[in-house]
Amino acid sequence: MSFYTKSPTAPCLFELLAEDDRRMLTEAGGTIRLPANETLFKTGEPGGVLYVVLSGNVEISIKDNAGQKILLKTVCDGDFFGEVSLFDGRPRTATAVATTDCELLALSRKDLVTTFRQNPETALGMLAAMGGMLRVADKLLQTNVARNVNDMMEKEMSLLERATDWVAWLSGSLLFVTLTAIWFAVWIAVNTLPLGVPVFDPFPFGLLTMIVSSSVKTDRPPKIIFARM
Repeated sequence: MSFYTKSPTAPCLFELLAEDDRRMLTEAGGTIRLPANETLFKTGEPGGVLYVVLSGNVEISIKDNAGQKILLKTVCDGDFFGEVSLFDGRPRTATAVATTDCELLALSRKDLVTTFRQNPETALGMLAAMGGMLRVADKLLQTNVARNVNDMMEKEMSLLERATDWVAWLSGSLLFVTLTAIWFAVWIAVNTLPLGVPVFDPFPFGLLTMIVSSSVKTDRPPKIIFARM
């Protein structure tokens, strides 16, 4: 798909550009060819250039504090990326890697300023597209923060705390319920039926009641961690 034929999901910035403005941007910017699995830039590197995907796919990702990769978006024909460092002049906030052979259009701040002056509505289009990206980032954070907090808490747990959590998990599992039911049945049968075994806890099973009551009091409830955005 060429730069002039936009998919329905292309950012509204380029949908608002007239054909002449698109051609002007294409002539002002430089074209970059990127092979598959090649890294265009990494988090923390100098920025200052916005890229438009002419063909191919580019994966935009970050890493959280635990070092886990979070995929923000996969940009394709007509999409743009790298706008954050272009506007604020600070280092890159994400990593861009080509997942297929790509052809990209590189645009500088000067190229965009010239376009915005000639057609101010294109600036509103870029703001709308960036707003959509922020919404996607918010959803990713909502689904990852709670998991990451639990991971950090688990790493700081002592051996005794891990063992206690395992016992708490076992107490609520189907295996525990099944084993408890079998234990109760055997206990009651031995103390009520003529099986030739000495009775050690006759009805109303005071010893069994005491054991069950003690286990309930010492059971630790499952750990619940609340994460707030």
